[in-house]
Amino acid sequence: MKCVEELVKEVYDSCKIPFQLTIEEVGEFSTPLFELVQNQSEKSFNYNNTKCCIKVNTALSITLDLLKLYIEERLNKVFLSKKSIVSLLLNDKVIEEEVIKASWPILIEEFDLINIYVDNYRNEIMSYLKQGYCCKEVEIISHNGHILMFGKFEDILEHAKSIKYTIEGAVPCKAYIGYCNVESYLMLKKYYDDTSYKINLAFKYNIIDRIFDSNKLILEGIIDSVSEEMKNDIYISFEKGIAKLDNEMIRTMEVFFKCGLNLSEASKELYIHRNTLIYRLDKIQKYTNYDIREFNDAVLLKIIFFIWKEKNEKKLEDVLKVV
Repeated sequence: MKCVEELVKEVYDSCKIPFQLTIEEVGEFSTPLFELVQNQSEKSFNYNNTKCCIKVNTALSITLDLLKLYIEERLNKVFLSKKSIVSLLLNDKVIEEEVIKASWPILIEEFDLINIYVDNYRNEIMSYLKQGYCCKEVEIISHNGHILMFGKFEDILEHAKSIKYTIEGAVPCKAYIGYCNVESYLMLKKYYDDTSYKINLAFKYNIIDRIFDSNKLILEGIIDSVSEEMKNDIYISFEKGIAKLDNEMIRTMEVFFKCGLNLSEASKELYIHRNTLIYRLDKIQKYTNYDIREFNDAVLLKIIFFIWKEKNEKKLEDVLKVV
């Protein structure tokens, strides 16, 4: 890599000591005359969690500590911390590929991103996650109130589920998790923005299932793009009918949507008999004029219901502001 080659040349020009610098996953870089060195002494060290090694003639081993300090000082100009890389990329700043490759080579190829938002206890959760992944090649970084995990996960959905259960079992909070595969660091901002948008949608519409990939919450995204005028018209038309549904009916509807309109799965998740579920769905149909066992009716009522929820929450916020 040209930037490291120039670093090695700069150090050699200053001290005239032949040496070789090895940086794990980056390469070996030798000064002039190093190939003539017969007996070698070396010093290993970690720089930004990357293994490095300096080799010199044994007769010059006394210079290893000074060389290490000198090289580390120069490395600060070549390498960026992983947190800095994330911050720069997510703020649309350009970073040379050589710097990315030297500082964090996993970002050059495909990698997985898990984007986590919690409404409380962020520092404690960061600590839990770092302890749980301390022996794995996973980076955990905080950015703008989100916890970001970078790595290659064998089954990313299972990891996301495990993380959610761990978080919500350890502290009293809700965890919203978006996940995706990222082709390279050039696409990081796009996928971060997408997962963050999905998290905002889930938070805004209080979605029960709080784990999602890029294929989820498409309908919610469409609803969110509807004009306020149209939302108001829909809300006024259906407010009376939906307002008749109690909390039990609303939860029944949400779980039925979550289970893909499957009666058996929904009754299991609600811990009720299938016939009880059918009775509740009949009641929902009576008040709303939509039978959510029918796909078209279910789609329409889901749109109406989300708009109703959004408007009701805004009304509550306005009341609280006045109080």
